[in-house]
Amino acid sequence: MAVVDSRIFFQKLQESQLPNLVLIFGDEPLLVEQALNFAKSRLPEDETWRMMNLQTVYAEDLSEDSLDALFDLPFFAELRCTIIKQVENLKEKVAENLTQRLQSGPSECKFILVAGSMDKKKRVTKSLLEKSVATEFSTPYPNQVRGYVDHFCQKLGVRCEPDVLSLMMERLGTSLSVLHRELEKIKLTFGDRRVSVADLDDFLSYQNEGHIFAAIKSFFQRDAMKFMEFTHKGASETGDALGLLTLLARQTRQLLNFHYHLDHGAEGRALAAKVGLPDFLLREYHAYLPKWTTTQLYDLLTGLSEMDAKFKSTPTDRPLLWTQFTLHHLLMAKI
Repeated sequence: MAVVDSRIFFQKLQESQLPNLVLIFGDEPLLVEQALNFAKSRLPEDETWRMMNLQTVYAEDLSEDSLDALFDLPFFAELRCTIIKQVENLKEKVAENLTQRLQSGPSECKFILVAGSMDKKKRVTKSLLEKSVATEFSTPYPNQVRGYVDHFCQKLGVRCEPDVLSLMMERLGTSLSVLHRELEKIKLTFGDRRVSVADLDDFLSYQNEGHIFAAIKSFFQRDAMKFMEFTHKGASETGDALGLLTLLARQTRQLLNFHYHLDHGAEGRALAAKVGLPDFLLREYHAYLPKWTTTQLYDLLTGLSEMDAKFKSTPTDRPLLWTQFTLHHLLMAKI
């Protein structure tokens, strides 16, 4: 069938079982990811079923020889589902073979195909669109973005003055993925406090040495002096300290994933997608790699967990704890 409006798409999935073939694509990755999560919610929630009968693969990893495994019958269940991401990267012969197999494969096997922008003029794309329930998420027009941002704020629990969101879109542009990511950071930084224009102005000033994200960058650059200056001045409040720990832990896990997928041959946009990074941060993460081994990153995760427990039990010793933490992970660790 042809590409359907997103509202019709969600209604179809809500009112019936997941179709055998679903295609979700578009150049707004946040909306594509949300649609994927909704489609997955229409599958059985049983953990055993999801472990044995739900798999995610990347199109660039598929070959003609590996397609057979995608059509294995369910394991002690009525259905099996495979999510194929970055379908636009399918090799031509693999794409043609997969399209033919989807038409004649067992009815117990369901597929959710996820892609960025797709050329609808290509024969393979036309064939997929004919066989699937498909929807496209294009970048919204500028006058539509504010509605999405208001919705994000409501979902995340971000409270702010009326002019804050307008200023945010003026500074950051209209990419929903970027805006959503920054709103998540704002929630971690300010918590339930109402965000003012002055707060946002300071938050977006990445060159400001007292900025929490500048502090994180200095940490992974192993700039101990700049990081310690922030922890002794800017992370004196409990919320700020715990927010910094949370963000450090998240970036540490991303760096570990970056190490792993880079070692397994991923690069460029594929690497960014697997790690969950915007493309423009790839160079920054590449610069961190010579400074951090995987062993040091695992040690850092342990240290962050211990810091979290200590902060909650002995808040008055926070400056000393930050000093000990910095000495251990930035100055004493062997590079």
